[in-house]
Amino acid sequence: MNAQVLNLVAALGVMQYSKRLDFEDPQIVYYARAAYVVSNAIIFGIYTIIQTRISSNNDRTPLIYEEPAAPFSGQSAGKHVSTTVKDYDTEQLQKAKKSSMIGVAMMAFMHLYMGYAQPLVLQSILPLISLFTNQLTSIYILGKAAEGSLARPFAAGGGPFSNANKSAPAAPAASSSTPAAAVSDGPTITELNDEEKTA
Repeated sequence: MNAQVLNLVAALGVMQYSKRLDFEDPQIVYYARAAYVVSNAIIFGIYTIIQTRISSNNDRTPLIYEEPAAPFSGQSAGKHVSTTVKDYDTEQLQKAKKSSMIGVAMMAFMHLYMGYAQPLVLQSILPLISLFTNQLTSIYILGKAAEGSLARPFAAGGGPFSNANKSAPAAPAASSSTPAAAVSDGPTITELNDEEKTA
């Protein structure tokens, strides 16, 4: 099932269930808080495992692509990005951590300052669904190959580690003076494919 559809179905189900709960009952609020804390402990624990595996793999394969301009930025041209798989995955993970911490801060404000308890239930479920349907979790936790929908740069809509837009791969380098050669530790994916065609 598509991650967005799964999130929508889960949100509707959890919202319907939470309407039956009495959030005036201190015990219900306690369990909602506990579920939220456990959920975030799992999320940040998975982040830690992914970070460890990114560092352990130390994949220096060159990754070159065009990053589209951000929506409403007023820029028509995208940005040329030349990096490695390790650095790209680390960047995506840092974005996910930042997003999760902002979410925790907002939830703390809503619950502790404004007194809302019902969102605790929803925010205990949806971030976990997003975590286990994103690309880095699929690659580093579930052991899936980084191809197809898991190919880097990641497409939009795959979860908290996704870019805002799908980034188009750049054209292969024409000479050794290009950025591709500057970061290359070996043949790029494009070069390997060309060699297979001519073999």
